[in-house]
Amino acid sequence: MKTSLQIEGIQCDIFTSSSTRRFTYMIYPEDELLPENWLTQQSKTYDTTIVMIYLKSPQWGDYLTPWPEASVFKSSPPFQGKAEEFLKLLKSAIIPRIESTDNTDGQPERNLIGVSLSGLFAFWQWHNDDIFNSIGSISGSFWYPGFMGWFEGHDIPPKSGKAIFLLGTKEPTSGPRLFHSVGEDTRNIVARLKEKGINCEFRWVEGNHVGDPLSRASDVFKYIYV
Repeated sequence: MKTSLQIEGIQCDIFTSSSTRRFTYMIYPEDELLPENWLTQQSKTYDTTIVMIYLKSPQWGDYLTPWPEASVFKSSPPFQGKAEEFLKLLKSAIIPRIESTDNTDGQPERNLIGVSLSGLFAFWQWHNDDIFNSIGSISGSFWYPGFMGWFEGHDIPPKSGKAIFLLGTKEPTSGPRLFHSVGEDTRNIVARLKEKGINCEFRWVEGNHVGDPLSRASDVFKYIYV
């Protein structure tokens, strides 16, 4: 069953499963709506309520970046760096509203999947908070200026959940030069997490930054829930 809500100006589409103990939050751009039949099937297969959080522009570039930076493209506005503000919004408004509609009893399992800038956000918040158990980062924007220095300068907290990172094989050689470090950046993140005993995996998949979104998301569901 699908329910749609507007929470603090953000569209949230909820695909409810029979369980109120497991939630999968997915943050995607509003112009990349995932098919409802696919979301319904994933919800049934893994017995998880799926919450699609669709961000519009400029929310996408503002809410998912950890600090302000100039835009990659001259025609685009600068990144506002409001990830901390967005995390607070998730915790104080979006998650309580979503989960109250399902009459959740006690602390449920929550997992988060992001793509591109929301893949960056998924890992950034996981490093800073424990509200989500496991994460999936699809083509995470770890090229973001200053991010790897920030990551390498902080201790890694213990995590009981899983993390999976997917990257298209063409990504390190396409787009602006700034993006070309993303393969090495992702490998370094996963290597450091594994050194700390965290259950994580890095997978190369065919294609570029936006290729085959359903196959990539399906891989994340399988890794987290199987």
